[in-house]
Amino acid sequence: MGAKGAKNLGRTITAAEYQLLLEGSQNDHMLHLYVLLGGDCGLRPDSETMTLRWDDIDFVARRFDVVHDPDGERGSTKTGTRSVPMTRSVFSALLAQQARARCHGSPWVFAHPPLTASDRPSKRAGERFVTLRSRFSELCGEVGLQYGSTVRNPDGKLVQGVVPYSLRHYCATRMILAGNALALIAQGLGTSERVLKEHYSHITPDDLDQLVADSWTDATSSEDGVLPFASGA
Repeated sequence: MGAKGAKNLGRTITAAEYQLLLEGSQNDHMLHLYVLLGGDCGLRPDSETMTLRWDDIDFVARRFDVVHDPDGERGSTKTGTRSVPMTRSVFSALLAQQARARCHGSPWVFAHPPLTASDRPSKRAGERFVTLRSRFSELCGEVGLQYGSTVRNPDGKLVQGVVPYSLRHYCATRMILAGNALALIAQGLGTSERVLKEHYSHITPDDLDQLVADSWTDATSSEDGVLPFASGA
């Protein structure tokens, strides 16, 4: 299943494939958080996930803001700043990342560490990572998924592959199949009902067989209308 009308943004993934990505990234804490923010919370991979700051996060309320910053480094979220509830897995991963990040005091959640892979002082310590696409591509290869917006299947046919945006597709598809109102999903994902209808109108309840995961909970929506994301924990 791909997102209709979004050919350059890859296909969605199944619950089993999402689990493979989560398990495969366990030893790369930053990449693991990147996968969770896309699959559990539906963040856009570079413009939203990679621009998350520590002052956007409220660990007490277990929510974070995706900030609309059209004139700044973070850019536009298309629909304005929105508040997103954390799943248990995202909450735990952010806490762990915060503990690791204290040593360089960067405001960015995804920041270069003080030491390089060879244990030398990093000239980019504390600077924001722009993307983790290369690491995500390697992860896909390690877990047996074809990376790329367009790939060839075993029969030689061109089909949509897996890219970071596939995580957002997964989150959106899972929420649609769970029966949430499109208006609520659109608000939670920072998009419009029109876009959801355009990209996901082909999805049917039969697709549940591929997407259902026992670990997702029935979190109820809050009174301010934020999407009741299910838990990946």
